[in-house]
Amino acid sequence: MNILQVLNAASGLFPEKVTVTLIHGETGHHIATHVLKYSELPEAFNKPTILEIESIKWRIVKAEHRRAGHYFKSARISLHVVPDDSFESRGRFFLPTLAALNELEITNEPPAFNDFNLRIKREDWLQLEFLAFENIATVQKTAAIIDSIINTADDENALLGYSIQHTRDNLYHLLEIDLPNFCSLLNIKGKGNIALSNGCFIKSGFSLQSENHIYYGIQDNGLIRRLALATFDSVDQEIADVLSIYKTLFVDWCNASVLT
Repeated sequence: MNILQVLNAASGLFPEKVTVTLIHGETGHHIATHVLKYSELPEAFNKPTILEIESIKWRIVKAEHRRAGHYFKSARISLHVVPDDSFESRGRFFLPTLAALNELEITNEPPAFNDFNLRIKREDWLQLEFLAFENIATVQKTAAIIDSIINTADDENALLGYSIQHTRDNLYHLLEIDLPNFCSLLNIKGKGNIALSNGCFIKSGFSLQSENHIYYGIQDNGLIRRLALATFDSVDQEIADVLSIYKTLFVDWCNASVLT
């Protein structure tokens, strides 16, 4: 999972579009040339990255651009790619960290909420997580471990994957957020469940759709105990409210980023 953030200010400094040449990473043959907006590309090719173009997912194995420094300056880049489903990891990992799953229980009982089904991949579970502020020391220690993994390899090797993956334990002080209050504060428009591909559900799991975000997590008798975002681009007022009102941290684990 590569969380991409592109600064809008870059549009005044660099070309708004980039010519991208796709080259097969194994055969060296030209695949296609596309002209993409810079906002459709990562800010840098310094971590495992999948690029989806015209519904085809390409795993990037090497990036080349003509000028030294930021590739936006050249407005032209060559990406050596292979189809994502044929990429051989060779013992490397796409993500620097995963959450432990030991606390999850699976059920086939009808869920409490059924406005919509949220499907979460194993590797995305709790990667964008809200935690009680009292966990800050433990969170910073864990983030430092992940940061060391991210910054160990040089940029080119990092495209191929991380050599180490840290599995986070769940030994945190749990949240105690009143679920009805949370729904009222954020003007929740839909309440759903967390569904699995086999038709089962995560026991006590929930998903909530606000105007701007989809939240999910685990609740116990009306108290939110685990809370995360399905996707994240940048901090807005809604997220800021969750941080301040409920005294939480927000952690983007795969970027070792902690917001308070």
